[in-house]
Amino acid sequence: MLLYWQIGREILAREQGQGWGKKIIPRLADDLRQAFPEMRGFSQRNLTYMRDFASAWPEASLLQEALATITWYHNITLLDKLRIAEERLWYAMQAVENGRKKSA
Repeated sequence: MLLYWQIGREILAREQGQGWGKKIIPRLADDLRQAFPEMRGFSQRNLTYMRDFASAWPEASLLQEALATITWYHNITLLDKLRIAEERLWYAMQAVENGRKKSA
């Protein structure tokens, strides 16, 4: 989860520095696919989620709580369905408490 958050923070920084219309996410997706052809998860769509994830959670310390304990899919669902950070965190903590943790 921390890697996705860090990639998201990098995308946000590049967008701020270079501007929104510079196609940062498509270029990064292509660069990552070329550099790491055996790895999955670096599609434009997933990179957009990483950016949104980092934007929604500006503090890395929150990742140590429930957010890092639930799956990436659950985090994406929370981002898509809920706009208020406190609600997202509450649902994430409920998922952890009720056994919706990541598989080992």
